[in-house]
Amino acid sequence: MSYNPQDFGSVMEYLYGRFGAEVFRDAPRMYAIFCDLSPRLKPYGNIMRQLAERGLPTALGEAVRDGDDIAQARVMMRARDCLENELLLAPERASYFLRVLGGLYGVAPPPLPEPAQPPIPQAVPQPVQPPPIPQAVPTPMSGRSGALSWELDSAGTLTISGRGDMDDFTRQGYHQSGAPWCTRQAELSAVVLRDGVTGIGENAFYYCANLRRAEIPDTVRRIGCMAFRGCAGLKRVTIPNGVAEIGVSAFEGCTALTGIRIPRGVTAIQPHAFAECKSLTSVTIPDSVRSIGYRAFRDCSSLSRAYVPAAAKIDADAFASNTAVIRR
Repeated sequence: MSYNPQDFGSVMEYLYGRFGAEVFRDAPRMYAIFCDLSPRLKPYGNIMRQLAERGLPTALGEAVRDGDDIAQARVMMRARDCLENELLLAPERASYFLRVLGGLYGVAPPPLPEPAQPPIPQAVPQPVQPPPIPQAVPTPMSGRSGALSWELDSAGTLTISGRGDMDDFTRQGYHQSGAPWCTRQAELSAVVLRDGVTGIGENAFYYCANLRRAEIPDTVRRIGCMAFRGCAGLKRVTIPNGVAEIGVSAFEGCTALTGIRIPRGVTAIQPHAFAECKSLTSVTIPDSVRSIGYRAFRDCSSLSRAYVPAAAKIDADAFASNTAVIRR
């Protein structure tokens, strides 16, 4: 995983993906990591160090793990109070840090308080409101990316065709993919890859939260890192037998996903590959898998059992605490 020093959200996701939430328990070590990554990150690291010393990131992670919405809201309000009243950050800057902190765990930041409006004297006539502007129907768009062509229709279906691998994409901002179709990512509801596409690029559909369906053909061999991360509406996806590589955090945060079958060509399940898939109730892990990475199925709170090949190495914290790992 890589990070962009110009994008603090990218840096936090890098630290979370590499070290996990445990890095927040050791505030001096986290601050030192920030300083080592880039001198310009030192002030950001100092703010995160002070939040960590107050135990706020750890408390938020525990509240998310326990599914306690009330506790999550309390932690986020405490973090806002700390940023604005103790660290004296401007409201807009405090909101930025709250979005970054909440984004790591999929928690929305508390809204800014509405500014008080002076009362309107009764004698002053109320302005006439103009009629609402009709919503325009989204226009189709299309283009090329490397060897492949793509088209997004007015119904929100993205079709990608051609022969070869999809490009890897660099995220352009917090929860924003660098893929050309993601300028309209809120409209994206379905992805259809045609035969001939051999690889899904990194961050291709990163945080396309309204994506409901993904059709992947048998020609695909690789699913890149964070390709479908944060696709909270994705309920079902079939990974074809030809896939040999599923990248780090490829399906992390797909909270509506209920079942997944790992193809027999896969030999390793990468860290965080299916973390926070809270609706996942079943997973089939074939005998070809030799290792299951760090937090690969962490916080999959609905996954009660996982049948794992006897020879597979399981890294620490790979499964949720309630998941019974059964060797076969």
